[in-house]
Amino acid sequence: MKKIYRIVFNTEETIINYIESIGIKVDSNEINAVFYIEENHEKFQDVQEKMKNYDFRVTVSTKFTKKEKDNAKYLIVKITWVNGYPMPDDAMEYREETYDNSLFCLSCGAGLKQNNSFLLKGEPKWGKKDFLKLFWVEDEIFMKKSTYETILKPLGINALPVLHYKTKKVLDTVVQLEIKDKLKIDLEDYTYTKCTSCNQIKYRIIENGFFPKILDNPKNSLVARTHEYFGHDALAFNYLIFSHDIYKAIIENKLKGIDFIPVE
Repeated sequence: MKKIYRIVFNTEETIINYIESIGIKVDSNEINAVFYIEENHEKFQDVQEKMKNYDFRVTVSTKFTKKEKDNAKYLIVKITWVNGYPMPDDAMEYREETYDNSLFCLSCGAGLKQNNSFLLKGEPKWGKKDFLKLFWVEDEIFMKKSTYETILKPLGINALPVLHYKTKKVLDTVVQLEIKDKLKIDLEDYTYTKCTSCNQIKYRIIENGFFPKILDNPKNSLVARTHEYFGHDALAFNYLIFSHDIYKAIIENKLKGIDFIPVE
């Protein structure tokens, strides 16, 4: 496991030249610059000292080894290909079409419950990708239909149809994975907020390290979501969980557009 620091700062030639001189690529424009550095980099401490002279923002992520993922009984799903919007996309009207929003809270973003198929403008342009996440939809998984039918369907994972926005006909190349199960997570020491409008508890986003352990006793083959909400401001979502056998099938078949965070 390695911690990776993403540093964003106002573009300044002196510090950019130094960062690049130690072999780290810096992406920059007229306003901002960004680079990534691992905590075990030989110049990590030097970079920390030099950055104290500048205004910067830092986010920390974790890069896990294959062994750490392979040894995990359960894993959090990270869909890495984000493409397309749920329809209709004007003023978030997709919520009216796709969800029962009778318990939805505008203040914290919690409370949506899907009761209709997602609508898309058309078939996704999959290329070599097998998994897809839509913009604005953090906690649903879309998958290339042919891959789903050969890899995940035999494992007992169900799927829902996805419809064409204008014709309302079922799209041929994409399905949504059905996720009914919910699991409680050990979050005793984690920071949370309580919505002043609806009293919903929402935990901070877990940005690095292993994901906290599952408190429930789930079945073997599993696609599930956390019982708890995570997010900030008006963003609320559930993390999605795969059991090891599903992870193994995905890795062995070299499916694209997905990554994993091991659960403790």
